[in-house]
This record gives sequence, C-alpha cells and structure tokens, in this order.
Amino acid sequence: MMFNRSVEKKPEQAQYNPRRSFLKKGVVGTALITTISSKSAWATNCSCSGNLSNNTSSQKAPEVCGSVTGYSHGTWKGNGQSRKVGPIFNAGSYYQWDSVTIAEIFTNNLDRNGSVLLVSVNTTDLVTYGLKSSAHNMKVKDFLNLSGSDLKAHIDKDKASPGDWRQRVNAAMNATLWAILVAYTADDSVNTWEWCKKVEADFYYPLSLSYIVSASEFELDASL
Repeated sequence: MMFNRSVEKKPEQAQYNPRRSFLKKGVVGTALITTISSKSAWATNCSCSGNLSNNTSSQKAPEVCGSVTGYSHGTWKGNGQSRKVGPIFNAGSYYQWDSVTIAEIFTNNLDRNGSVLLVSVNTTDLVTYGLKSSAHNMKVKDFLNLSGSDLKAHIDKDKASPGDWRQRVNAAMNATLWAILVAYTADDSVNTWEWCKKVEADFYYPLSLSYIVSASEFELDASL
C-alpha cells in the first residue's frame, strides 16, 4: 500500500561522493533532501523516474515536488509489497530490511559498504521525542506489528503518541529506500526506469531523519 503526503519544507543539501557511490546528507532540521550529483536538474514530474532522471527537456530551474509518496507500515511490517521492496533495501543498505532495528535505521543509517547513506540522529533524540529505550533495539517489523498496550508501553505519552512513532519508523524506512535508489542511479549511465520498476511508479520520499524523528503522525500518515 502506498501513501502520499504534502510537505512544505525547504530542501536539505546533500553531497555526493562519486568514488564511494553513496550520499552524505548535510544540513539537518529540514524535511526535504536535494541531491547534488552529475545530473544537472530534476524532472518536475513527481514520480520515481521523473525525480531520479535528468530532465534535459525542461528549461526550468530544478524544483522539489510538493509531496512525498511512500509505502504504508503494512509493507514494512512484513505484508504485501515487502516482497518487492525487500531485495532493493537489502542490496543497498548495510542492514536487511526484516532484521534492521529502530536504532540502526535512525542512528546508524549505512549503505552496503558501511558508509553513510542518510545522516543519522542520536539515541537521545529518540528519547527526546518520545520513544523509550526499551524499543530502540527492536526490529522495525516487530515494532510495526505492535498495537494497543503493547505499543503504548514503549512510548512516553507526554512526548508523543503511539501513532506518531509508528509513522516515524515507517517513514524512516521509506526515506532509506529512496536514498538507496538515489545512490544507485546517480550515474547518468544507469537506467533509472529499470530501478523505478522495482518500486511503485509514484514512489518519492526524500525526507531527512532529522525531520522524521519529530514529525507528528498527521504530518507523516497519508494512506491511500
């Protein structure tokens, strides 16, 4: 299941290292990540291939789409399209999608070479925004399968709701998947369409972890 959400934030800068083929995300505290690579412009079409491809036909300045589109938590907890996105996540991330923990995805977000994929936040940030330490080392899919009192037990109710953290964890997985796609298609010789066929055509999720960790359930949840 996919979801779409409008985001009104300024772009976050990123730096591309062609030698290691991974992205280092820069300034924190903003929602959207922009990528600086050999590709001179983004397509203005808000789609996976449109945003990964160099839009040579457009004379407009590069611009960021006004919304993001990603998979629902049902995918990342082990249902539906997880069979489709899993191989990409596993090939591009240092961790396997079905065994990665919340702490790893937020505080140690690495590519398959063990290098930075997305700029991480600290475990203290997780606590500050309401996720108790008891959940930090839980597998993402196990956390997303929690409900009711089992989920509430890991949330500081004075700082966040259970729904906030369910959506934050889900968003972090989407952001990591997008960063993997960007890193894999940064070279102009790569067929971005072939990569985008591995996910949904509308998949577009360039959010930073620094934004996700404090965003509310209503800012991140937009299930179709």
